[in-house]
Amino acid sequence: MKKLLSGILALCLSLTLLTACDRGGQPGKTVTAGGLTFAKSYSEVYSALTDAQKAIAERNTLLNTGADSSEPNGAGAAGEGSEGTFYSGTNVQVEGVDEGDIVKTDGKYIYILRGSEMIVMQADGKDVTDVSNVFVGQDWEQTTTEDGLAHTQEKLPTELYLSGSRAVVVSAYSDWTDTGSADDTVTGFGQNYVAVDIYDVTDPTAPALVKSFGQDGYKIASRMIDGVLYLCSSYYPANPEKGDETTFAPRLYDGDAATVVPCGSIGLMPDGNSMTYAVAASYDIASGERLSSQSVLGGGDNVYMNKDNLYLCASIYDDGAGKTYKDGSYTVTDYTSSVNTVVNRFAIADGKLTFAANGAVPGALNNQFSLDERDGYLRMATTEQTYSYSVYRDEKHDFENTKADEDGMQTRNDVYVLDASLKTVGSVTGLAEGEQVFSARFDGDYGYLCTYRQTDPIFAVDLTEPTNPKVVGELKLSGYSDYLHVWSDGLLFGLGMETQSVGANTTVDGMKLVMIDTSDPAKLHDLHTQAIDADYSEALNNHKAILVDSGKDIIAFPAENSYLVYGYSADDGFTLRKEISVSQWDGNNRGLYIGDYFYVVGSDQINVLDLNTLENVAQAIIPRG
Repeated sequence: MKKLLSGILALCLSLTLLTACDRGGQPGKTVTAGGLTFAKSYSEVYSALTDAQKAIAERNTLLNTGADSSEPNGAGAAGEGSEGTFYSGTNVQVEGVDEGDIVKTDGKYIYILRGSEMIVMQADGKDVTDVSNVFVGQDWEQTTTEDGLAHTQEKLPTELYLSGSRAVVVSAYSDWTDTGSADDTVTGFGQNYVAVDIYDVTDPTAPALVKSFGQDGYKIASRMIDGVLYLCSSYYPANPEKGDETTFAPRLYDGDAATVVPCGSIGLMPDGNSMTYAVAASYDIASGERLSSQSVLGGGDNVYMNKDNLYLCASIYDDGAGKTYKDGSYTVTDYTSSVNTVVNRFAIADGKLTFAANGAVPGALNNQFSLDERDGYLRMATTEQTYSYSVYRDEKHDFENTKADEDGMQTRNDVYVLDASLKTVGSVTGLAEGEQVFSARFDGDYGYLCTYRQTDPIFAVDLTEPTNPKVVGELKLSGYSDYLHVWSDGLLFGLGMETQSVGANTTVDGMKLVMIDTSDPAKLHDLHTQAIDADYSEALNNHKAILVDSGKDIIAFPAENSYLVYGYSADDGFTLRKEISVSQWDGNNRGLYIGDYFYVVGSDQINVLDLNTLENVAQAIIPRG
């Protein structure tokens, strides 16, 4: 069950972006344009960080929490082969915008990330053979340096891309030096960054590393368009030191060389209280060149991207003070805590990211599918969450206490339409009070939202007129859908969980498939529902683990210790076409097809099936390095 966002958090206003400046800063005063601030020196960046640090400390003192839960504790598509063979790609949100995954194919070879290895298998029909196995990561290693300090490194590959004759491996890298202490407290220094390693796979039997890049922080999301990788990471400076920008500004890595993001490319909040940066950069894979980089002080947690724009979104918490009054010996201040989403739009031209607009809407996003752009308008589905509480202060005895409102968390759901300048031009608000968005999908002029508390309302929102969106249909089902996918014109597929309500209690009763008729959005109705004897699938939380292809009549995904392949027809509904036994809870299972064969890729083996009949024709063992 998804968790409601935490309430009691503090005010964080809209983000801003800066233009480039040199290492020492440019002379002249700070200027503004369109309400956005453009800094001129790293000292201004440091001042924004220290202001945020003070705001966080004051908020924690007020709430008596002792820690800022919004900041981290540590440092900081189908294709066609060369011979015309059709093959499946990763399940992506936007056509033409690839997303990284642990298994990829170019129609001839299957590339697999497993642990620290990249394994290449040649798929020649039912004959699958291994051609290479390369270590692209690094397991934990601990050594002793010349000065007697323990040095620990880890490089964990997380996703893979293919682009022409190049393979791109994105990894989480950490490097820690333990300085030790007399009381055995863990102390030291280190770094975390996202590594981008480019391999030449012209000869798949011998992949060769040709270029390595990196950027500070942890990966938020990545995309690839026409051979350019776009990577967003989240960076938190643990120990900022005045005058040393390497301790408080994000760094970019070119091999072993590190450079600090130009101060003028760092966006500052006017009155912010977040010390987390979001770093966005683009890389040309063929030339091995970083094309651009931008950063926003205020962080980010969701990315939506099409071929024209990258939208970087951050959840911003507003802890507003209300009236103050006396209650006996107490001075009472009422507060209302809520969450907003700040959006920064970066325009894309020739692979370069350029800041274009900034905006904000009430509520929080569920995931990337809560956003969609059409005809220059950004559509957003959010869940508003409001939490009220009061702070009682006894000045005489220097005592303070916090009391939550009896109504607890209040929730409702909204749809907003923003123009190119990210100004809200239309909205539908107040949907399904007491519930939250569990999944969303935009399809042309319509948006579909699944909210949940005890039942699964599906709302159809007509977005034909961006300035006048309206709810035109609603369907109530038991349970909820975690993922929605357009099966074909007029049909919307949902993957989720079935639930049962007994009195005031609701229990989860296994997974389910549902097909919804959207041919008339004003008259939504469910056509078929299929229960599944499983309680978990990676596809519930990761859309890249499911393969949906109506043309091939395939809905395929892992479910506990099986890989399931369903078909669908108007007459028979969902039909289990194949169940393949796989390693239990193996998150590495992926399905793909090349030509007339369907391949189920796991950690240890590949099952080969006839694509038309789904009969097993072969099995190949994936070698270990």
